[in-house]
This record gives sequence, structure tokens and C-alpha cells, in this order.
Amino acid sequence: MNTSYNVKLWEIRPNKAGPKSSKAGKVISYTVRWTVAGREKSQTFKGSTQAKNFLSDLRQAAKNGEEFDIDSGLPLSKLPSEEAEKPARTWLEFRPGLHRHEMGGCRPQQP
Repeated sequence: MNTSYNVKLWEIRPNKAGPKSSKAGKVISYTVRWTVAGREKSQTFKGSTQAKNFLSDLRQAAKNGEEFDIDSGLPLSKLPSEEAEKPARTWLEFRPGLHRHEMGGCRPQQP
């Protein structure tokens, strides 16, 4: 995992609906933008409060001297744990165990 302390945070950018939209000219979402080691990152939120909270979390992490992951752009404290990243079992992985359970763990007797 590559990390960096080189973080620059930008202001929140409101995104307006296009001229052909039924909400033309109205703000429909808010984008938080920042860079980590020169790589631009962004995340869009429907509400301004969500965007402000996310930007505040990034500012606090930078202020506290946390390292930021270059690939995701998030501080290490905001990255999901390895357990959360572990994929669930697929049906093909689950089914053989179910078959053994149905059979009671018995194997046919050989004569």
C-alpha cells in the first residue's frame, strides 16, 4: 500500500442540473475534491451536509498527520478493514459443504 502526507483539499463544488433537465439550473449534488501525492480524487454527495462532513473528516485526518492511501485517496483510518473486504462465499463454495451436511458426513461403505 502506497501512502503519502502530501494532501491538498479544495472547496466543495455544487453541481447544477443541465439546461435540458426538469431541474435546470438547480443544485443537484455536491462534489468534494482533493489531491493525494498529486493525484486528483473526488466524491459526490446528494446533500451539502454530507459533503461538508466528509470534507471535515479529510481535514481532521490531514491536521492530525494521518497518512493517506494514494490509490483510494482516503486516510488510513477511513479505509475498510481487511475483514470487510473479504468476499462472501459463493454458492459453488457453499454447496459442497451443504452436501456433506445432508449426508450426515457419511461415506458409502466399500465391500
